[in-house]
Amino acid sequence: MPTIGIFVNLQKDRYLDVTRQLVDELTHQQADFYLETSIAAALQIPELGMEEEELYRNCQVLMALGGDGTILGVARRAAPIGIPIAGINLG
Repeated sequence: MPTIGIFVNLQKDRYLDVTRQLVDELTHQQADFYLETSIAAALQIPELGMEEEELYRNCQVLMALGGDGTILGVARRAAPIGIPIAGINLG
């Protein structure tokens, strides 16, 4: 299974409810995933944190949780290096 990098827009998932659900499901599926360092710390799982640049370098799939801008921003950075993304649009 590929390593997944997760980006979260805190303005769209202010209390990290959606992020927590995703983390719980990925953990249940025994997926290999990482979050941005600040998000991992907020969820009290700092061992799953990586700096943004590291996520782009070390992950084979990226997930973006936020609005159109968040998803497009991750897509712009991922496309030149050939990393597929999945977006969860939170409005």
